[in-house]
Amino acid sequence: MVEKPFRYFKTSNRNILVGYFLAPLLTVSALCFAALLLIRTQSGWLYDWSKYQVITNTQPAFEYEYNCQQTNFDVNQFYLSRCVYPQGQEPTVLLAGDSIAAQYLGAFRVLAKHYGFSLRNLTQSSCPLLTEANDLHWVDRKYRDDCIAYLKFLSQQLSSFDTIIVGGSWATYEKKGEPYYRKLMAQTIDKLAKEVENIVIMGKNPNFSGYQAACEQRQVKLGFMECDASRYNKPVSRMGANEFLRELSEKYDNVHYYDIAEHLCVDGTCSPFKDGQPLYYDSLHLSMEGSKYLGKHMLTTGSGLLNIMDSIFQ
Repeated sequence: MVEKPFRYFKTSNRNILVGYFLAPLLTVSALCFAALLLIRTQSGWLYDWSKYQVITNTQPAFEYEYNCQQTNFDVNQFYLSRCVYPQGQEPTVLLAGDSIAAQYLGAFRVLAKHYGFSLRNLTQSSCPLLTEANDLHWVDRKYRDDCIAYLKFLSQQLSSFDTIIVGGSWATYEKKGEPYYRKLMAQTIDKLAKEVENIVIMGKNPNFSGYQAACEQRQVKLGFMECDASRYNKPVSRMGANEFLRELSEKYDNVHYYDIAEHLCVDGTCSPFKDGQPLYYDSLHLSMEGSKYLGKHMLTTGSGLLNIMDSIFQ
């Protein structure tokens, strides 16, 4: 057998096109399509998606575009369609307050879909929702001017909504704003109760000192790490600032108070985990996915918040 030098090898342009261009292109395209399909279906063959879920479950609310939480107040945020859920509807419910209010957005998006109402959210970092506050010298200086601008603008918009949902770091404001805060808060609720059909005050959720989601996140890469979900458990404790708001709400037929601790504290013990899932992203705030999880949990198991929603929307 006589070998034929490659330089004398002859083939048609058609074979060159198929062999050196079309075949590799089709192969790469098929592999890309298969990879995208596996990602879309979250196939366990490609990756342990339960690990990926741990990371996404601990992302803070401010990482989500539809969370319209500001530090530097911009009036234009109020008119953005991404701040409304479901989009395309005229919102009748407003979620307002600070980052503590923003953390409840996930749960209320779940409830908005269930009850069929449209929700707008506009929150301002480290800013108590006080309609009668002209002097906020006790609010942190770096937030003060933007907080005042937010409150002045919002006071003109509140009456255009049927329902206002209010959240805040009540204990912090009570401590810093003493002796002004309680009087200002009482004036605010009285004013809102006269102008708006329904007010829902969300109590401050339990704090978990030292809590970090870092252990669960590192466990994704280091499978040998042990993250005991009970390590942050704490006994139930009542916040005086929450109790003040609960008692204040009882003076009005259209003002409701709810404490999310109902779903975080069981048999005298509170935990930042539910069914093994991390609900918080730091010691003070629920993650967005944790908030959604609680909303879905309420619909499955029942909740005092559902009783309030039933009285408003059914």
